[in-house]
Amino acid sequence: MLVVIMLLDSVIEKKSVNACIYIMGIVVIDTILMLWYVYTYRNITFGQSLSFRECIGDVFCLFKTGIILTISYQVSTLIFTLDQQFVLIAFDEFTYGIYSFAYTLISMVTTVINAVSVVLLPMLRQKREEDMLNDFEYNMSVISIVVFAALLGYYPLGLVVQGLLPAYSSAMHYVEVIFPGLAISCCINIIMFTYYKALNQQMKYLKCSVWALIFSTVLNMVGAWWMKSPLAVSYFSIITLLVWYLLCERLFVINYQIKWKKNFVYLISLMLSFYVVNTVVQQVWLACGIYLMVYLAVTYTFFREILSDILNRIKSRFTGVG
Repeated sequence: MLVVIMLLDSVIEKKSVNACIYIMGIVVIDTILMLWYVYTYRNITFGQSLSFRECIGDVFCLFKTGIILTISYQVSTLIFTLDQQFVLIAFDEFTYGIYSFAYTLISMVTTVINAVSVVLLPMLRQKREEDMLNDFEYNMSVISIVVFAALLGYYPLGLVVQGLLPAYSSAMHYVEVIFPGLAISCCINIIMFTYYKALNQQMKYLKCSVWALIFSTVLNMVGAWWMKSPLAVSYFSIITLLVWYLLCERLFVINYQIKWKKNFVYLISLMLSFYVVNTVVQQVWLACGIYLMVYLAVTYTFFREILSDILNRIKSRFTGVG
């Protein structure tokens, strides 16, 4: 939101974006979030405490777990951003600028959706392992439904970019390719990674991520230096996410007999639908309408029970019933 406001202000006032104001805005937002977290979890933050000697074992255990989580997070970040680094190395500055701008547009959506992971882990920690695993398929489905609905934002976003920032309009070609991958990355980053942490399986997540990083490196080298196409790099980033998704889901399928095919087929179906609609239909609002109808039809076919449950929860929230 801050980025959008500053961009609109720069266009209206016909002036460049002030970096100092942007940094100050980020600091203010982070401070507000910190205060909100402290207040929300005040029972944890200001609860009774033990002496260091009494909890040194727990501190060591947390430190060991934290190191693994930190490395896992950094590897995940590398996977998400590796294609940008290859575009920076293999292509000119203008191409890299356009490619990075595409990711900036997508990050406005991911920032909102990733906020779910902040509250999901504490909720899972309060449940028994059996109950937690029973909710896995449901949580994956809900995230997929929400993200594919968010893909509708691609169409008005393209019009805004063409109208306000025509020099960056070519970035929408990359957004069109990368945007559906948001569903995969959110399933991995929000649901799977959180479940790995809740089940204390951080090392297995790290191994899956390292293999995905190696695979991503090879594909990006092919796209950047053999095919010499930044668009190929973006397509390969989607393939990498699919492989990473399957690697991470193996633990739940093999060890916990989680049903995975329905969610995966739904994900692939809507990704392909998004690509086909935008390739065949050139008129923006017509493409938006067709994708919306396809999204509703596919979602209702796969998850009519979940949709009914979501609507009932929303209804009970507003009516105070349930």
